[in-house]
Amino acid sequence: MLDYEEGDGNNPYDVGFLELLEAERLARLESGGASGLGQGPTGGQAVAGHAFALNADGQQIADEIERVYPDPVLLLGGSGLGKSMVAKHLADKVGGGFVSINADEGMRLEPIVGTWRPQPLDQGVTVEWEDGALTSAVRDGGVFLFEEISRAPQELLSRLFGLLDSDNRSWSLIERGGDAVTVNEDYWFIATGNPVGRGYNTRRLDTALLNRFAAIYEIDQPLAPEPDILKAYAPAHVVDGLIKFATDCRSNRDTYVSTRDLVQAARLIQRGFDPVRAVEVGIALKYGDLAQGVLAIAGQHLTERGKGKSKGKRKSKRELGCTKEWEPRRC
Repeated sequence: MLDYEEGDGNNPYDVGFLELLEAERLARLESGGASGLGQGPTGGQAVAGHAFALNADGQQIADEIERVYPDPVLLLGGSGLGKSMVAKHLADKVGGGFVSINADEGMRLEPIVGTWRPQPLDQGVTVEWEDGALTSAVRDGGVFLFEEISRAPQELLSRLFGLLDSDNRSWSLIERGGDAVTVNEDYWFIATGNPVGRGYNTRRLDTALLNRFAAIYEIDQPLAPEPDILKAYAPAHVVDGLIKFATDCRSNRDTYVSTRDLVQAARLIQRGFDPVRAVEVGIALKYGDLAQGVLAIAGQHLTERGKGKSKGKRKSKRELGCTKEWEPRRC
């Protein structure tokens, strides 16, 4: 069973929710499709020949980022839109290894940089140096994906400066007496981060750090083909309702429903939840004071005609206390 908790601090090698989701989706389709309410038509890759499905926006961004290789790249945007999936897709394209670590303000440097570890001998014990994940990637090459960089401690971010230079890249191990590690020519640093504010526990990145990235992309739209993914979990008419629900919610950045949100609701629907109830427990309650507005929109698009007037009654945006841009009142 796949673990969909991204960035919970327990798994420093988390490669991202959407990547795991896509692997599960393809496995379902190869085994004959999803079962129950989630059964839908088997769909191929949205972009032929790629290991991970990308929509047109995702493919355009991936193609551009590939040209930046091996200079460092930063992807900034909301959670659950496919940033990690694009990074893994790029790792597959350029070849080599791939490692991903999720940052948090309390993270220790040892798993990233390395540490001295005791090793038993026939007569006694010695200590040997063991590279951390970042140091290993620097030596051996491949993509190092640094998730949630805007949560990382400043002590670590300051040490990245030498690695992020496009020319004369360097990495020194002060824990090992200042040993200089030769940076593999195929080493590629890709970072992701969430915006400051909007409910994210993040901090603004230092200008000196930002200046070292060769390219910075703002991800404000889903990069995955959402209808194709959702059809593995819910019937076509429910998928259509979920997409319309997401479109309405996305007219206000404070209620921007992510691809991850939609998938979580679709999985609940597959397990027998009423669609509106699935949105309520899987999405709406995450939005605090705006939950009732989010739920009302779900009722507009996901309630079958003739059922559930209390939650399915169609309401205008004005009745929801909204402007043209859907600014819901706080009740």
